[in-house]
Amino acid sequence: MNHKRKIAQGTYIFLFITIISVFFCCTPEEPAEIASTLAKEWTLKNVDSVSRSIAGLVANSNPLIETAITMVIAKEINQRITWQYSQPEKLAEERYRVVITASSKMEIPLLGSYKVSVNYNLEIDTRSRQVTSANIDAGSFAMGRQ
Repeated sequence: MNHKRKIAQGTYIFLFITIISVFFCCTPEEPAEIASTLAKEWTLKNVDSVSRSIAGLVANSNPLIETAITMVIAKEINQRITWQYSQPEKLAEERYRVVITASSKMEIPLLGSYKVSVNYNLEIDTRSRQVTSANIDAGSFAMGRQ
């Protein structure tokens, strides 16, 4: 009889652990976590276009830079780009905004070393798990000598 009781207790303990494990394993992500993850995935997919955008802003801010040099700058930015992410801001139910700052150091031929940065405003739908809009904030563009 004692043996059957131990088996029953073991079975109950096993079921309890299984139920707890499933509960914690399958707990859905918070919408803000989903927004952060999607913002990071967006940056991985858009390095080339962001690099070209920043290079275009550099060229617009300095009339000495020609189109050919802009391509060299874009390539250099692409290789050195770093990202910073804001905390997700809830806009509405299942909609968040994440501000991403793209920064890079670069060498401009004949002009020297510079650091550039610009913000992108991402709106994210956490229900469909996609970035619904990504807008460059040209007003945030900064370029400084290093």
